Amino acid sequence: METLSFDNARSTLASDPMPYYSDSMTWQPIHNRNTKEKDKDIQTREIPYKGPAVRIFTFGRFSILLNNQTADFSNNGQKKSLELLKTLIAFGGREVGEVRLCEALWPDSDGDVAHTTFSVTLHRLRKLIGSDTLLLNDSRLTLNPDACWVDAWEYERTLGKIKQLLNTRPIDPQHISKFVHKAIDLYHGPYLGNEDEQPWFLTYRDRLHSKFIRCLLDVCVYLEKNQRYEEAIQLYEAGLDIDDLCENIYVKLMACYQTVGRRSQAMKVFQRCQSVIKAHYGVEPSHELQTLFDSLKKCA
Repeated sequence: METLSFDNARSTLASDPMPYYSDSMTWQPIHNRNTKEKDKDIQTREIPYKGPAVRIFTFGRFSILLNNQTADFSNNGQKKSLELLKTLIAFGGREVGEVRLCEALWPDSDGDVAHTTFSVTLHRLRKLIGSDTLLLNDSRLTLNPDACWVDAWEYERTLGKIKQLLNTRPIDPQHISKFVHKAIDLYHGPYLGNEDEQPWFLTYRDRLHSKFIRCLLDVCVYLEKNQRYEEAIQLYEAGLDIDDLCENIYVKLMACYQTVGRRSQAMKVFQRCQSVIKAHYGVEPSHELQTLFDSLKKCA
């Protein structure tokens, strides 16, 4: 039986022209990665890449690469231009109406003032990242996918590919491994995770996060159905690295440990969940988790 490897996915991925990988790096769970290494500026990565000159990174800390160099947008006058770009991506990036963008960014401005502000801001943004990157047609703005690459878009395409592979027979474990790790490596944190929360991007942030959790659980269902429990455990753990408040993952991980006879590990998962949930919400874990924990204690 072919193994769905979650340890050596990087070696498989290194042969692909992906814009965010260093050939010298080996994938490892997020909690094992060196914090300083994670926080390095994007420009220090060794990036084997051929594609659009503009690359936009939105997960965690917002960054832009122009011709493989990190762009410096420290000027305060550029802030609103970048907010327009972030909002455009959050709204889908394709044929987003000017009125919708204005309502999100300048809610207190009337129509004419908002239109003028939008036009000036768009002009400045085009100067920053290129006029061909932003297409305005019939008062609808599009971020040109032929002129730029966006991590959030690549991430959604990757999750879609995983879903497609899970529905293809026979299932190719190595392809699934490849794309699961691609998604994990793309997801450096919530959409605009270092930004002050704004209503216009919270829906998109939640959608991207929920898509990842659903995809992870779907892959783990496949693994467990095929008695690949150790691989499922590894992926559940990776999921908790990304979202340690997702009780559903704790439930599935505990059950998986129980299936392979590792009850002590399952009980440790509950204790970890209890600590995290209580610290964050001030409550105990769900009834389902507590019931599973009680059943483990009876079997001990």
